Amino acid sequence: MTSRCCSLTRPSSSVRSPRGSLCSRGRSSFSATTMTTGVHVTPAHPSRITRRATASATAAGRIVSGYSHAGCLTSDSFETTLTRTMPATIRAPRVYEQIVGHIERAIYDGRLRQGQKLPPERQLARDLKASRVAVREALRTLELRGLVDVRQGSTGGYFVREVDDRPLVRDFETLFRLGRVSWSQLIEARRLIEPEVAALAAQRASEVDLKNLGAALEQRWEHAVPSLAVRPSYVEFHRALAEAARNPVHAVITHALIELEAEVLAPSPELSEADQLQIDAAHRRIFDAITAGKPDDARAAMAAHIDDVQARLERAAVTF
Repeated sequence: MTSRCCSLTRPSSSVRSPRGSLCSRGRSSFSATTMTTGVHVTPAHPSRITRRATASATAAGRIVSGYSHAGCLTSDSFETTLTRTMPATIRAPRVYEQIVGHIERAIYDGRLRQGQKLPPERQLARDLKASRVAVREALRTLELRGLVDVRQGSTGGYFVREVDDRPLVRDFETLFRLGRVSWSQLIEARRLIEPEVAALAAQRASEVDLKNLGAALEQRWEHAVPSLAVRPSYVEFHRALAEAARNPVHAVITHALIELEAEVLAPSPELSEADQLQIDAAHRRIFDAITAGKPDDARAAMAAHIDDVQARLERAAVTF
């Protein structure tokens, strides 16, 4: 059935059924509003409906003749059955989703830079012609996606977040806590990635990179209690090494894996002082190979270091 216009209202469950029905041959059922998939459709010109449409509708009435009211299309049972079998319509984006998309595009296009403060909620609501509730929901969504940060205080507000590995670390940690990623799989990933990162660092590291690596090596010995600083210095060394490889993809993945290991290890027993000294010595060998510009030596030293740390953790009976 075709018509030039139609008026859409609420679903049939909350709307009164029309009086006319296709099974009433003595009256023109098309002159009344007809129920179709839970929506009222009012034909603009009932007289122009073709005989084919009338025949099809009459056949439909016979098909559902088992229902009450002699198979009327407006019966409650027919409406319920038809509504349940029809696919759901595509939902239009909500206001807050449109705001999220608007701010995302501004960040991706560079119109909003990292560290830049967003306008206050009131101004955003006025500029975007939306309610403050919708703006607040959009900002909360952007925060969950890792695109903005919330800072408290007189100089606080919403700021475009600096690119880091925290969203990836959070996702990895969730998978780990759910048991979908194991400790052995984490080590396996590091064993595949970090030796190549070390080899790249030996070829690409700048003077600034070498200085940062050297500072990470010396960091632990600046503390009165060495065992308390081994993990921060361990993490910092591997982070600095990943930066020296000059590949942001490697850097993000390496940072995420190292951070996950550090967070999972946090409540676990500490390694012995002898173990920590061996870890420092391994870092020194990796650093020397990178400084000398020897990628093969750096790769081999990193692979041996990861295997050695795993073995020491297993001997220390650390439970993950």
